[in-house]
Amino acid sequence: MIYLDYAAATPVDERVMAAMQPYWTEDFYNPSALYTAARQVKSVLHLARKRSGAVLGAKPGEIYFTAGATEANNIAIAGIMQRFPEKTMRISVIEHDSVRQPARAYGEHQEIGVGADGLLRPEDVEAAIDEDTVLISVEYVNSELGVIQPLRDVARLVSDIRTRRQNSGNNTPLYLHTDVSQAAGRLPLDVSELGVDMATINGGKIYGPKQSGLLYVRRGVELQPILYGGGQEGGIRTGTENVAFAVGTARALEIADESRSDEQKRLRAFQKRMFNCARQLGGVVNGDVRRRISDNVHVSFPGVDGETLVHHLDVRGICVATGSACQANNDTPDHVLLALGREDAYITGSLRLTFGRDTTADDIGYTEDVLGERIPQLGGN
Repeated sequence: MIYLDYAAATPVDERVMAAMQPYWTEDFYNPSALYTAARQVKSVLHLARKRSGAVLGAKPGEIYFTAGATEANNIAIAGIMQRFPEKTMRISVIEHDSVRQPARAYGEHQEIGVGADGLLRPEDVEAAIDEDTVLISVEYVNSELGVIQPLRDVARLVSDIRTRRQNSGNNTPLYLHTDVSQAAGRLPLDVSELGVDMATINGGKIYGPKQSGLLYVRRGVELQPILYGGGQEGGIRTGTENVAFAVGTARALEIADESRSDEQKRLRAFQKRMFNCARQLGGVVNGDVRRRISDNVHVSFPGVDGETLVHHLDVRGICVATGSACQANNDTPDHVLLALGREDAYITGSLRLTFGRDTTADDIGYTEDVLGERIPQLGGN
């Protein structure tokens, strides 16, 4: 089998598995207990925060472990919007549903449009912000297209608006949240450089376990909890800590960051091959080609039904997607391609291939051959 859907899920790295193993059966103790064995486990949990923070340029006390990115995004959005129920929120129109849905659930929000290249324009962000806007959420790398948003430009804009508010006597704070799940292992993630107040990471996207992840919260940012209980994770994510998954998330994040440069160079060559293959078969690349991570290929073949193509590739042993895996669960048009202004033929004919550590040149060659055979048969140009 050739697996080309790494943006949806990654296998757990053996090194991550080894790091987690002791905390399933040997050091299984509750970190909140007072005896020595439990205190030792609590120190391991603190070390996981420290190691995660080292990758992000954050302090251990700013790292909160969660059960994946969806939970982290909900904690960030609900945590701010419940504190300021009369205020408003702004998100990009192509955000993941784990941002779009809570934004709809918690008060007034507005979606900011993107260009045909899938990129936000800072001037559009500025125009959308009003005096009551308290939170902005922008996914650093779009989970479907792989395009890299101008997050630093948005952060500078947010800083300028904060200054203007202070000078005008407007006491409404303005926070910037980002989901960096698709950027981890591809781009530097120093939160000070990015200029964000909160950042979400999904362990399951970086060869860690599914339902693992973390939320970075800058010191001084207060979140209203959505769960109440024993007060673990600073009260932001209460409940007995999953030490194994915290350790796994930290180790996966370290490994992803250490191998980032070499891996991205390797995958960039595969990306170029697949872009060329798609164009030769009448395909069109969706999203900006240059401001894009190197392991994402999102293309459309007008006249071809994307789901049918996925099934044909599956029969030939190739696993790909038509969009994000979460979006595929909903029987609704692809909101990302709609936002790009794509016509129906391009939306229904879309295909996403994403590469990973086990992807080889032979895998790419075989996929090129199968696409070259199937696209004409299914009505492609």
